[in-house]
Amino acid sequence: MNVALLVEKLGWHFEAWLQALSKRSDVDKVFLSDPSRYNLDMVRRYLGDKLVAVYDSPQALFQENEVEITIVDTAPFRTPDMVQASLEAGVSVIVEKPAATSPEAYAPLVELADSKGLLLAISLMETPAVREAIKIVSEGQLGRIYNIQCLISDHQRWRIRDQMDWVFSKEKAGGGMLGHEFCHILNYMPRIVGSDVTHVTGFAKVVSGEPLEVEDSLAISVLFANGAMGTLNGGSWGPSVMGGPEYSKEMYSFLNYGFSVWGEKGAIHVDMQGGLGGNIIKDLQYEGPVQPIPTTRLTHRTNHQLLVQRWEAKLPPADRMGVMIQESLDYIRGNGPPPIANDAGLKMLKFQHAVYKASETGETQQLL
Repeated sequence: MNVALLVEKLGWHFEAWLQALSKRSDVDKVFLSDPSRYNLDMVRRYLGDKLVAVYDSPQALFQENEVEITIVDTAPFRTPDMVQASLEAGVSVIVEKPAATSPEAYAPLVELADSKGLLLAISLMETPAVREAIKIVSEGQLGRIYNIQCLISDHQRWRIRDQMDWVFSKEKAGGGMLGHEFCHILNYMPRIVGSDVTHVTGFAKVVSGEPLEVEDSLAISVLFANGAMGTLNGGSWGPSVMGGPEYSKEMYSFLNYGFSVWGEKGAIHVDMQGGLGGNIIKDLQYEGPVQPIPTTRLTHRTNHQLLVQRWEAKLPPADRMGVMIQESLDYIRGNGPPPIANDAGLKMLKFQHAVYKASETGETQQLL
């Protein structure tokens, strides 16, 4: 298998993609387009002699080589041109999120991929717990869905903005935490509920007092097409920076990251603290024996007693990059469904920027 890597300077998860590729025995040749040469040593460290050529542009890479799949991971303002070059060469793409600074910049890529029958897989990977929640709801175990509540507290990631020339830049990233970190939640909220978002309102603000151009905190409310409602409360609050001198796994384990889904027949609660596996609890109502319920005077009525049965499981973390690569290859080779729909990235970007407009204007935004 031949792979193209398109990057310039530092992308959000580029090293993780290299780690995933290094674990595969079927990678024959890797071609790198990186005019900055910033990532050259890191690619060689992970892939060794499998890196056979380095180019200054994606166009030059594709003109000289045939590849099966492309991975793009760079600043969002650079990403669309790289994705377009791959699609025009007839090569399917895995692209790091948010993939563009606006939905208008990403929409033509979705159209191009669809017109050529190619995969455009934005890396909004779903954890095992999220996939289990999607399965539970889609099977109707909770009945009609009432609400989804999401809570995430993360490290003060805005402190690493100087390590990347685009993070927390409105011009180069298009947004803050909502675009390159909490975007996973924007993707899985409607996926779990099983219905598209129709209306968005809320706030995306800077509460840390730092001179940031874009948000470090979020409070969002949404309405889904099936009548369900949802909330997301999240922020880059701390208490430390991942990888910094104060960081420890114990400290990370206290950062809240989870969600609950409520329905007419029960609820599921997922806790992903300290990692991306998850503890999942499912509470389902069922009817017990008929019980007499006394009322006034000489009359009485009977009713079924509502009981609750609990099911719990601990799901281990998954190699999300490895799974995304494998599922993408399976789809390209005709051996399975795509890991994510081509328009998922566009839906996420529309959701993201609707939140920004709602916060700026104080008006609820309609998506559908």
